[in-house]
Amino acid sequence: MKIADEIELTRVHATFEADTYFPEINPHQWEEVWREEHPADETHAHAFTFLRYQKII
Repeated sequence: MKIADEIELTRVHATFEADTYFPEINPHQWEEVWREEHPADETHAHAFTFLRYQKII
């Protein structure tokens, strides 16, 4: 991710069969600057987390 300097990511806390995945975020290159966690509930079948990362310069 050479062009990006910020990542907005939604991480769903479940395992799914898929053929494409987002690459792992290198903690030496990216700093987590914001996190908002949501539990599974009557509206959402799976817990999920909103995350924001900024590139470390």
